[in-house]
Amino acid sequence: MISQSPTLIWIKWLNMFLVPRVMFRISASLIFFLFNIMSAEKIPTIFIFGDSIVDVGNNNYINTLAKAMFPNGIDFCKNCLSGRFTNGRTVIDILEQRLGAKDFRPPYLAPNTTGDVVLRGVNYASSGSGILNDTGLIWGGRISLDEQISNFKETKKLYYLEARKIIVTNIPRFGCTPFERDKNPNAKGCIASFNEDISSYNKRLKRLLMDLTANLTASTFVYADIHAMLKDILQNYRSYGFENSDDACCHKVGVHGGLLPCFSLSKICSNRTKYVFWDAFHLTETSNVIVASHMMDGGPKFMSPMNIRQLMYSSTVHPDD
Repeated sequence: MISQSPTLIWIKWLNMFLVPRVMFRISASLIFFLFNIMSAEKIPTIFIFGDSIVDVGNNNYINTLAKAMFPNGIDFCKNCLSGRFTNGRTVIDILEQRLGAKDFRPPYLAPNTTGDVVLRGVNYASSGSGILNDTGLIWGGRISLDEQISNFKETKKLYYLEARKIIVTNIPRFGCTPFERDKNPNAKGCIASFNEDISSYNKRLKRLLMDLTANLTASTFVYADIHAMLKDILQNYRSYGFENSDDACCHKVGVHGGLLPCFSLSKICSNRTKYVFWDAFHLTETSNVIVASHMMDGGPKFMSPMNIRQLMYSSTVHPDD
């Protein structure tokens, strides 16, 4: 039996960036649902929506160029396709474990994602997807956000949904990725103008969440400042144990290794724990662990008005109570 306790939803917006000669949007929303299950362990059921940041293998089952082929997942499992665009675990994987899950939520398209498996949660994310249905056309097949929501509708018939606790993450510092550095070779360091545009959007997003909390009865919207987290990592990377904050660990072309995605012909850095970035866009597992830690237990510098742990244990007043 599913309890009627408050749902925790996490939405992550990624904004727009340019690929050489091709403009397309990675404006995908990542929606993260947590339901408390009526069981002794009270492990949350988790539903994930999004793009390559959280895809765990749905694209392995469709005809697309956007597949996380080896060496992606090299530290996740041996001789298998993890479906993850990083060397190990994603931020979501790490948060799932810290919330008590013993297994990672399976991709929706996996043949064994049936029956009781869906009661523990499902990952609907697809690399190359976005809010707009034409997002990611360059990659061929992908599951758009509309399609992900449609797939979820079939699952959610099993549940009584009651969203009260919501976490929204802002846009990271994409101007500091290896891709942007290589695309703008004359710039020194991060692309300041790009990051300034992102900061402007993030400020409006934070104000919106405050308004929603004030106007939606018994709901709490938490602002997760991923932008500030990555800025802190990049400015203090040696304090975090990193040796490289500019380059992609998995690289092939570009001064910073940012002009091609990570694929079979790419070279891999000798020590992946010493790099902030795994490839042109994505973080290494080591960076993901830091981000997950800030989201789970971080202070007001990164999580406002509270972190995930505080939100999970905070009381919620229901309108009919």
